[in-house]
Parts: sequence; C-alpha cells; structure tokens
Amino acid sequence: MSNKGVWGSIATINKVIDKSNFCLNNLFQLKVGRGTRIRFWLDPWCGTDNLANRFPRLAAIDTNIGCSLADRTEWTTNGFVFRGCWRREIREGRETSEILMVNTLCNNVERWHWRLNESGIFSVASLRAAIDSLTLRSAGPVTVWNKFILTKVRIRNWQARIDRLPTKQNLMERGVVLDNDLCILCNEERETGDHILIRCRRAIEVRQAVNLWWNLLPSQPTSVQSFFEEIRGERRRGWCKIKEVAGQAYIWAVWNGRNGAIFNNKAFGPIRTANDVQSQVFFWCKSRDKRFRSLNWNTWCCNPSSYLSLYSG
Repeated sequence: MSNKGVWGSIATINKVIDKSNFCLNNLFQLKVGRGTRIRFWLDPWCGTDNLANRFPRLAAIDTNIGCSLADRTEWTTNGFVFRGCWRREIREGRETSEILMVNTLCNNVERWHWRLNESGIFSVASLRAAIDSLTLRSAGPVTVWNKFILTKVRIRNWQARIDRLPTKQNLMERGVVLDNDLCILCNEERETGDHILIRCRRAIEVRQAVNLWWNLLPSQPTSVQSFFEEIRGERRRGWCKIKEVAGQAYIWAVWNGRNGAIFNNKAFGPIRTANDVQSQVFFWCKSRDKRFRSLNWNTWCCNPSSYLSLYSG
C-alpha cells in the first residue's frame, strides 16, 4: 500500500466530499510572493478561479500560457506590476482594460491560505465543522433537564423531536416493506411523526381532553418541534416546568397508544389517553419531588392548579 502523506490522503477523499456539493479545492487560496512556484495563468492564486478563465483573451495571446508568476511580474517601488509577453500587439478596448485589471492582482504574499479560518491556517476542526454542516442532520435544540420526567420518556421524546421514531414513513424510507403508510389512528393521512403526534384528529382530541382538565398543552401546534417551543415560551418558570411534564407525558401516551393499536390490536381512545396523561403527570410529580408529596388524587383531578404554588422554580 502506497504512503500518500497527509495532503495526498486529503486529495483522495475530495472525490467523496464532492458528492455532498462540497469542493475542498475551493477552500485553499494561494497567496503570492516571488511567484516562482505558481503558474500565472493556470493556478488560482488570486481567487477561486484562474486567470485563464477570468481573462481568456489575454491568456490566448500569451507566448507561454504555462509561464510562472515570476515570468509575468516585476518588482518596482510601487510593488509588483504585470509584464506581458504577447504573440501580437495588444488591441485597444477590452484587452487593455483587462491588462489594467490583471495589474491590480499582482501584489500579495506567497502562501496557501485556508479560507475557513481568519488566520488562514488549516485546522481539522474547521474542516470537520464545515463538512458536518452539509452532511449531518440537525439534532435540534439541546434537551433541557427536568427532574420530573423519566429518562426513557426524555429519550423517546427527543427521538420524536428529531424525527427518529419508527413511524411508517421512516420505516419505508429505510426499506421496510409495509402494507400501507397510512396513520393507524385516523387511517386518513401518511403516518409521519408530526402527523400522528400533532396533526392527526385523534391526537387533537387527546389535547382537547387534557386541556379541559387543565390548560397545559398547546392547542394548534404544527409540528413536534413547535409544540415544545410553545411550551418553552412560557415565562413563568414553575408553570413552564409543569407544562413541559404534561407535554412529555402527552407525546409518550399518544405514541404508546399508537403502538398498542398496531401490536396489540387495542383500539385507540382519546379520552383514555388523556386520562393516562393526567395520571402520569400526577405520579411523576408526586414521586420525584418532595414538595409534591402532599398531592391528592381527587384534588388533582378537580382543581390541579391549586398545587402550582408548591413549585416556584
């Protein structure tokens, strides 16, 4: 196996990176000094493109298109100036104006400049960040810690927020063969995470039933992400915590109801699911914070807001 070296290996993976519309070559720019190692017309020493493409008329009449930068520039008291060598005389008009433009490009420092760092120095971290931004899907916002919520519930709902639940759509995209892709709850639309948890009419009925008990859940979210964003928008810290518990319990209960309908042939009931949300919030709060040990089930069902003063942060 040949040893290509660091830059040889980077050049090899460029073909793979190009498939993601990411051109590694464009991230390097050659800064110019004496110019003995740079081809004046053919190397991209003054931008992402070479001068032969930017000024094709001048390149076509140069006596040596492969000449170096040192061959076509001369140092003066005013810096580097362009010295052409032509097969014929320069014509007035476009060719003379292009010579003036080329002249302004000949006063830099010779080195490779890495475009992703202001310092111009290459770093693996900057390249990795650029590639990840193009190839990796966003993981969504950071999950905020809430001690009332069980770990398995947080994980499940985090999967819902980044669309990683095994919905029919996601399974079929991964090659799993299914009879159909319709929502198991309403049998009307394609089963996506946002549909079955938020937009499905049966899920809406669950939220309406929960809000009749205690107005905790957003009534008209468009996605799982907007559902939690609306909950997080609550300014009162203690109230926000309780609403998040209810929101997490809602997603958990609807998904479990969906699984029960698929795997246990158990009919999905919006009222029963809303009751599950009510009881889960009760038991999670009562068992995971000593300030809620005094919770009474009957009062919780009839006047839950009376307990809100127990938790102020």
